[in-house]
Amino acid sequence: MAESNSDDKSWFAKEIAYERVVRYLSSGKLEIRIATGWFSVAGWNLIRKSIGNKNVRLIVGINEPHKRDVANAKIVIVEEIIRDLSFGIIKNRSEAVQKLVERIESNKFQIVDGRAMPHHAKIYIVDRQVAIFTSANLSKNGLKINVEGGNELFNPDEISRRVQEFDAYFANARNLTQELLEALKKWLEYSSPWEAYLKTLIALEDLNLDKKYIPPADYQLDMIAETLKQIKQHNGSMLVASTGLGKTVVATHVALHLDRSNDITNVLVLCPKLVRKSWDHELYIAGIASKSITYRALDKEEPDLDYNLRDFEELEAVIDRKWLIIIDESHFFRNSKQNAEGYKRRSFQKLLPLIQKSDCKVLLLTGSPYSKSVENLNDQLLLLPHTQPNIHTWTVSKTKDFIDLPVVSQLTTPHVAQHYGQKENDSLFIWFGTKKRYIPSVMLYKLDVPLFLESKVAEILESDFLSVLHPSNSPDAIRHEVQISCASSPGALHQALQKVVNTPSKNKKNSYDVEFKLSQAQRKQYLQPFINELEQIGYKKDTKLLVLIKLLEEIASNKEKTIIFCERRATVAYLVKALNTLLPSLKVFGTIQKKDDAYSTQSISKIQRAILKFAPTANKVKKKSKNTYSVFIATDAYGVGINLQDAAVAINYDLSWTTIEPVQRAGRILRPWIEPRTVKLYSFVPISTNSSFASIINRWQNLMNTHNESTKILDLPVLSMKSEEKIYDLSGIASKIKIRSGKLDIDALATEAVSASYYKKHASTLHKNRNEARQIKGEIISSKLYSGNKILIYVLLKYKDKYHWIVYYPGSKSKASRLENISKEQILNWLQCDRNTEKALINSKKIDRLANECIEAWCNKHNVCPDNVLRECSVYLKPKKPKDKISNLVFE
Repeated sequence: MAESNSDDKSWFAKEIAYERVVRYLSSGKLEIRIATGWFSVAGWNLIRKSIGNKNVRLIVGINEPHKRDVANAKIVIVEEIIRDLSFGIIKNRSEAVQKLVERIESNKFQIVDGRAMPHHAKIYIVDRQVAIFTSANLSKNGLKINVEGGNELFNPDEISRRVQEFDAYFANARNLTQELLEALKKWLEYSSPWEAYLKTLIALEDLNLDKKYIPPADYQLDMIAETLKQIKQHNGSMLVASTGLGKTVVATHVALHLDRSNDITNVLVLCPKLVRKSWDHELYIAGIASKSITYRALDKEEPDLDYNLRDFEELEAVIDRKWLIIIDESHFFRNSKQNAEGYKRRSFQKLLPLIQKSDCKVLLLTGSPYSKSVENLNDQLLLLPHTQPNIHTWTVSKTKDFIDLPVVSQLTTPHVAQHYGQKENDSLFIWFGTKKRYIPSVMLYKLDVPLFLESKVAEILESDFLSVLHPSNSPDAIRHEVQISCASSPGALHQALQKVVNTPSKNKKNSYDVEFKLSQAQRKQYLQPFINELEQIGYKKDTKLLVLIKLLEEIASNKEKTIIFCERRATVAYLVKALNTLLPSLKVFGTIQKKDDAYSTQSISKIQRAILKFAPTANKVKKKSKNTYSVFIATDAYGVGINLQDAAVAINYDLSWTTIEPVQRAGRILRPWIEPRTVKLYSFVPISTNSSFASIINRWQNLMNTHNESTKILDLPVLSMKSEEKIYDLSGIASKIKIRSGKLDIDALATEAVSASYYKKHASTLHKNRNEARQIKGEIISSKLYSGNKILIYVLLKYKDKYHWIVYYPGSKSKASRLENISKEQILNWLQCDRNTEKALINSKKIDRLANECIEAWCNKHNVCPDNVLRECSVYLKPKKPKDKISNLVFE
């Protein structure tokens, strides 16, 4: 306290106001009148003992024109008083509040608002004996911290006039005593563990999203938070998300957040050619400096072969820790082809040193990370930053361990359905802003179809006409090509055999780059008659095609659209021609064209126009064309990254060699949609008992094995081996065709492979209760039984607009060691509960005292003034054993 002459009637110093107020309050007998611009419980706590049992009338609130509305003024004043309670360390805080409540309830304290009147005064009148005029508010700062001025008045007549004026103001002001009483009593209430859990969840989400960009759905919001956490902790993250759930939106918001927090200044996107424009558009409207490059360029040898590689090499020199590299469809990098000398793939030779040297951040995105083995996962994980040079930190030996890595986030359609879906009749929907998007039901079909001209093709396979000289890695490559083509279509088989006859030829597109054992003349003499026969065979002998025709007729009758995926370019062209002939009423588009006996992809511009006609709703076409397509036929080049979900049916006309393709194919339509519907996924599976086709027949079983392993990550199967059978009534061939089908229970699938990540355990809880969490105002004080073995105090506080969580062990002998280093996940695991969870039997006064110790220890460690710290939540964590006893409620 500053030195002063006790005879001085005025002052201009620190703490003198406090000394004079306490002196005269103590000597008073009956009544205290106080007018102040600001009132806090901390200030009241400084003088409450000197007031004793005297009546108190209080006018509070400096006039603020924008708060003239009386109702709002009352709310603001009370809220500010309660909020101020949470700042800093107030000794005996709970006792001060309790005593103030008792004083109000005994009519010994009244408070009115002065913000709706011209009121700026700070005056303390004790009985009618003394009036203290001062600049000091009734707050800790006003009475103890700030330099304040003031003077004393003892003239009875003047004091009498001041009392009359005070009483007039008091009588005309709006009383808020009851509102304050209710607020203080609520503050004293022992909050539930559920409220503490929700308060912590929404605080630690800590997302400050840019509202100018597309607002994320709630499930995307949770994934953005999880991905950001991983990038901030490990400099990298891998997001595995079912197609259609918005990986691009999530990634763009992640980039926006990092950009706004000055963690990055630029973004490099490595992506498929088809989605490059989409990435450029999203990042442009988000206002992020970016460059997109087609990732296939990184495996090219010379920059002259691809301008994308030249762009990449120019960027290599400038990429640093302020860059974020987004690798879209990261399963493209599932095979590094590692050998004793290093990585054979040029893309890995370029990327790994760049990522390590630059210390940049990396975000991998994929909807289908698993292909044939766990090494597919590990090769992609190589592209993430690692904690130690030359040591690959992120590896797994089992698929099931992948989703539990601290750098992996998982977002699957079944999980979204279960934790975010809302029921509407028999459908599930999720909110995208103000719009509903329905999660489709799924039917899986397996169609067993006999091979085309099986015996004749087997004869060719067993002959020497497909044998080659000087075989390299695959001596049976040509036989394998013919096998695949036979399983695909007569058109593909025709092309494969024609290339055998044409070899050698200058036209490399229609011949093989091998040397056959038998001469060209011998091959032509044997194979040409069969090739000619293939040209003359009518469509009605192609059983596989007839099944497709029957399917398409049924689909068209339901006014649905269909996507057909083929492995061979020749099959795409074959089907387009066949459907135009046999189903002329259908409007069909194929991505492949035939020219000069060779097959090539149509121009990108032509295909993009066709996509807009086929799927105008999915691609947000404002003016829809009348000449739409009902069937879209493509190779797997168009099975990734494009929106085709105007269709409800996808057909795997040909099988694939990895599980990635069927997942990506299904992803074109297995997405939330504008209305409830059932998505149907068909797989044509070749069957044969001829050993010449063993590799083709085993292909399905191998594919299912890898697919089953993949679903440990993705939850959602897209291939089926269900036993239920349906037989199409095709005259003459009905006995040959078997259709096995099954309906997926998407909601149940989410429980099959749930990881222990933050997202799985906590984010969906926040989603379902986000509105309730946002309504929890002010500080929370609670207690909870938890699974640990020692008493802990958890405090959530805010300092400089950032949240900090603290865990304090009061049992430690050394104060310096009482602060515990606990992760956010561990805190949430300890707090996790439901709304029916009961409090542990601990007195709130004890919690408050220990929370003060906790905050003081944290402030000392970080050299922070406690008065600048806002306390949000305090929880006493008590071990479950020994059990609570009633004696724990005794005040200490």
